[in-house]
Amino acid sequence: MIKKILKKYFNGFVSIQMILAVVFCGIVLVPKLFGYTSFAVLSDSMYPEIKKGYMVFVDTKVDPKDIEVGDILAFYLTPETCATHRVVEKNEEIGSFVTKGDLNATKDVAPVYYNNVIGRTEGKVPLVGYIQIFLMSVMGKIIAFSLIIFDIVIYILIIRDTNKEKQNKKEQENEQKESE
Repeated sequence: MIKKILKKYFNGFVSIQMILAVVFCGIVLVPKLFGYTSFAVLSDSMYPEIKKGYMVFVDTKVDPKDIEVGDILAFYLTPETCATHRVVEKNEEIGSFVTKGDLNATKDVAPVYYNNVIGRTEGKVPLVGYIQIFLMSVMGKIIAFSLIIFDIVIYILIIRDTNKEKQNKKEQENEQKESE
């Protein structure tokens, strides 16, 4: 009885995990096939256009020369940190942009040079960025790893019990044939 409940729980739980994983991977990986990359938005600096927790899709193939005032630009602030702000000025002579978050009162202090441009933001999905943010945290990694280990252990236990049941059934059938 407990084995049956455990099997049903495991099958349902794993099915939900698989569906969520496929959807999340699809949202993150499929755009990469078309030259886009995705980022989780960590602040409300672009509110109301782009909110914290959104996932934005950035066209990495766009030439910085084709980016215009009003476009939303993804760029490197540092080698490890990127931002997504609107272009408010373009200086083609020196190859730079002045950017500003829609919610910010002032323009960004430092210009964004063409070599720091990741691309132009072309799309967004609400809330999905929170999943990416969580999975990148230490706690998110621990929980994801724990779920995988839990699934493997339960799967092994179910397979072992299923194999034992099959073995016992075969033995019983053989005993019945011998007694006939």
